[in-house]
Amino acid sequence: MTAHIEKRLAICWPHFGPYHFARLDALSKALADDWHLCGFETDPSDSTYEWSCEENQNREWTHVKSAPTLVSHSLASYRPTIVFINGWGFPTSRRVWRWCLRNRTPKVLLSDSRASDKKRNRISEWAKSAYVKTFQAAVTAGESHAEYLVSLGMPRHKIHLGLDVVDNQYFSSRRSDHSSNTGHFSQTKDRPYFLGIGRWIKKKDWPLLIRAYATWSSSIDNPPELRLVGGGEMHRELNKMRLKYQLNENLSLVPFQSYATLPNLYQNAIATVLPSREDEQWGLVVNESLAAGTPVIVSTECGCTESLVEHEKTGFIFQAGDEHSLRRMLQKVYFLPSSSRKEVVRLGSSKIDSWGLPRFASAIKESVTTCLLPEG
Repeated sequence: MTAHIEKRLAICWPHFGPYHFARLDALSKALADDWHLCGFETDPSDSTYEWSCEENQNREWTHVKSAPTLVSHSLASYRPTIVFINGWGFPTSRRVWRWCLRNRTPKVLLSDSRASDKKRNRISEWAKSAYVKTFQAAVTAGESHAEYLVSLGMPRHKIHLGLDVVDNQYFSSRRSDHSSNTGHFSQTKDRPYFLGIGRWIKKKDWPLLIRAYATWSSSIDNPPELRLVGGGEMHRELNKMRLKYQLNENLSLVPFQSYATLPNLYQNAIATVLPSREDEQWGLVVNESLAAGTPVIVSTECGCTESLVEHEKTGFIFQAGDEHSLRRMLQKVYFLPSSSRKEVVRLGSSKIDSWGLPRFASAIKESVTTCLLPEG
């Protein structure tokens, strides 16, 4: 009698947070019984996002925390059938990649980079291409992300879409009676507000939003609040802008908030604004806002725009870096008739329904099938 051999998937990521747990929970449930899933934290000390310990607790899949120097040892102990590696920019990703090469283990690239994210260097692109060509498959975000991988040498039929998703049900199931999907954001107890969530770093271009808001809000009576939630290196600069434009009563700079508080923040907002001007590979806040039933205003440079936002249908788009264009969108959305707002929310919710956890699980499973196909 042939012994049962369990097949094993290793998902390697620098540091797991609630988004990753939700995706891997969904994947664990979608996998066939003869597959086992294990997550490897290749850099658990990474503090890019301030996730709490409670948000990072183990859930329904085996979670292995690995210090960078122990990654190879942990993989050798687990003996994965296929390894999923996060991109190429992290030293630990390249360490996992080298382990796979030495052990002839099939590997899948997880990447949401685009050619347009930043100015590319020919030499580094050549090295990146050599790296990408060693993978058996890839899971990426949208079509422009797939096109970039193709330009680096990955065959299109080996690329599967669905990397950047969130737990839509988590955000939609917590809608309050006065959430924005009713079309009456002004009925909430709090003062109406435009919402910006994300790290306070250069690429997000929060100064553009503050300037646009300052000019626009000074032209109307009883303007709504602008609420920026996050933290980071630009805190002092943003605070100086609040003083410069005399926005003490109108601009709130709110520290990083836990995952548990996000649904209410979205649901009570007029709209979520993401003004990024460069290197914004996707923008998961857009997924979250659409799932919560809140309209979005996004720049042309956000990676999710092409996949999720159709102007004046599922959301609103402005030209990245264009203050006048952003002001017009603030004006349009704030004074949007209730019936029009409801329709935008309806279409946005319909769009995001197809970009949820099942899409991620399907993309991973499809990439596994690709890996197991004979070469040639």
